[in-house]
Amino acid sequence: VSTTVIVTRPTLTPINVTITATPAPATGKASVQSWAFIAKVAGGAEGGGTGAATIESYAWTFGDGTSVTTSGDATSHVYSTTSAVTRTVTVTVTAQDGRTATGQTEILVNKFP
Repeated sequence: VSTTVIVTRPTLTPINVTITATPAPATGKASVQSWAFIAKVAGGAEGGGTGAATIESYAWTFGDGTSVTTSGDATSHVYSTTSAVTRTVTVTVTAQDGRTATGQTEILVNKFP
């Protein structure tokens, strides 16, 4: 007697991530500007559900050679600049099951008068 076991994996929806970027009010220092970032994750639920994947880490790069990894969806960064410059901010999220997704946005970092 033989038995056949069929194992099916649940359907996984793609993980999508977007970044919201908000500049902080001027600090009075002409060469620095602080920004706040929030990563919004959608999708990734098992079984085609509508929920989001469980995210374990958020790996941020700020476009100026610095990076940080966080366990939460929000972070901030202070830019130093002597002129207005565009920076590309990237976040790569890693889900509990190992899947990843990357989101990106461009910001204009200003030199305050």
